[in-house]
Amino acid sequence: FFFSSRRRHTRSSLVSWARRCVQETGLAHKDFLGRNLKKMQRILNKEYDFFPETWLLPADTCSLNNAYSSDQSYALIAKPEASCQGRGIFITKSLEDFKPEEHYVVQKYLEQPFLIDGLKFDMRIYALLCGCEPMKIYVHDLSLIHI
Repeated sequence: FFFSSRRRHTRSSLVSWARRCVQETGLAHKDFLGRNLKKMQRILNKEYDFFPETWLLPADTCSLNNAYSSDQSYALIAKPEASCQGRGIFITKSLEDFKPEEHYVVQKYLEQPFLIDGLKFDMRIYALLCGCEPMKIYVHDLSLIHI
């Protein structure tokens, strides 16, 4: 159970954080999800190393500039904060492609992603969080793979 890996963060404080996430649609929007994953990565570093380095623009522009200026060997994928169904997503190796007034979730692009028949995909696993104390999560046995 991942809540018990650090003593300075009690289980109840993390349950409180999870409640706020759900109430504020913190898992449903790209920018909130990125912000919350980064927050949990700061708290539980080893348990949250499963997603690529992420920047929320324009707030993280300086951090992105510093990280990318020292190593430009990788591509970046930019997703508009307020868009869906792949609209507005682009891949770039130039920081000049970002408009200062636009809001993006930017991540290091995986060079060799796992593909199905040469195509990228995402998995949608449907889960229902019924309670935090005790934690009760139901996962639907049918999921969706979107190619």
